[in-house]
Amino acid sequence: MKNFKDIPFGLASAEDESARSPNLLIEGYWDTGNIVKDAKSGHKFLFLGYKGSGKSSLAEHLKLQKGPMFFPTVMNLVDFPYSSFKKIVSGESDPEGKFPTAWSWLLLLKIIRSLRDDNGSPSTSERRFTQLIEKLTSMGLLDSDNLNKLVTQSTKNSFRAQIPSLLELGAEENYSSAELVLQVVVDLLKDVINNFKTESHHLLIIDGLDDILSTKEVQYQSLAALVFQVNRLNQEFTANNAPVKILLLCRTELFERLPNANKNKIRQNSAEYLEWYNPSSGETVSNLWRLIDLRAKLFDPKIGSAVEDFFPNSIDGSKAEDFLLSLTRHTPRDLIQLLTSIQRHTVGPKPTRDEIVGGAKDYSYNYFAPEIKDELSGYFSPEDIELTFQVLGGIRKRDFGIGEAQALLEQRQQKLHTNLESILGALFECSAIGNVQNRNTGTTFYTFKYRNRHSSFNTTERIILHKGLWKAMNLI
Repeated sequence: MKNFKDIPFGLASAEDESARSPNLLIEGYWDTGNIVKDAKSGHKFLFLGYKGSGKSSLAEHLKLQKGPMFFPTVMNLVDFPYSSFKKIVSGESDPEGKFPTAWSWLLLLKIIRSLRDDNGSPSTSERRFTQLIEKLTSMGLLDSDNLNKLVTQSTKNSFRAQIPSLLELGAEENYSSAELVLQVVVDLLKDVINNFKTESHHLLIIDGLDDILSTKEVQYQSLAALVFQVNRLNQEFTANNAPVKILLLCRTELFERLPNANKNKIRQNSAEYLEWYNPSSGETVSNLWRLIDLRAKLFDPKIGSAVEDFFPNSIDGSKAEDFLLSLTRHTPRDLIQLLTSIQRHTVGPKPTRDEIVGGAKDYSYNYFAPEIKDELSGYFSPEDIELTFQVLGGIRKRDFGIGEAQALLEQRQQKLHTNLESILGALFECSAIGNVQNRNTGTTFYTFKYRNRHSSFNTTERIILHKGLWKAMNLI
């Protein structure tokens, strides 16, 4: 059996993993509850999960399955130009009224581009379709994968001047409003897609919402319109038996913040959660360990169980699997980064107790604490995030009351620009902290978001730092 430190468990970024070690996302992808099948052909289109739960891994896994009969396209919203986006639809309407049309325009263009490459379809040679492709290509709307460039192109005056020429392929009416003209063109694109005949399946995957969090209201309005419009387009595609589906990968807490009156209806009918936490005591057979073992066996088929084959039975009084998982939020990214950190400290074929502890300290300092800070980015200023961590570390305790944190701020004569309760609430949402309840029975109960996504932060209860932060906060 080969050495533990040589096993390629994976990378922090699914995009990097796809480029450098694609087999980890093909043969080494653990499909929890037939999610891949639901994503490709089921009625579920909204996949929700916390950061690191595998949303981008799902996108990259699907992208790597591209073949003659399956056309997946990933539309990434990282660095999406919202200020330009709101200008796509001109006119006097409120932004909320313009956003659905603007999203439809971008999504449908991506789908048309995918259909163009479906050489097995008789529809690609039909005159109406070829004329549409020619016009869109001449307008520079199909020649790039760059979404930012597409948004910019769609806001130029030269683009608006050419829009009416697309109407030659549809209705022969005159429209004085530029806003209405684009809506008519959107209807034309939908009609072309709904009548496209093929044995293949086209999947548009929207990812990158983890990286665009901001306090700007326009972003929340835009993303709420995106969810609404993806739902409506998928309904139309299904009703017309169109060979197309749109998939939306969204961070759970971001979805909860969106201003959408039909949010719960969409969640009930069309959402799937990427959840890895197993509340039972048999953690060695949880999906997280199945994922780890699957990837380990790709490297060395002789490996039975990564934990049992390489780790001691117990570490500091706890079962090895329990000790390791307690440092994570039960997400693939956390566990993979923990194992990778331990590998960096391992000298021999198996990690010793001291090497495991050293790797755990490395993980806490260099991955877990920075990851939590990244999750707060966009919601709060860098100064407030850094000051909050200084205060949490300055309390010098694993669990504390909110009053102790506030008292330390006042003692140091430091002031946050944001309410402390709001920042602690955000830390609870990303499972960096939890609540502690001491019950009359003498038992202690811990509440963390990763254990129960319906739980909420309680300021009247004591607060406990996640164990993954203890080393970074210099807590013994």
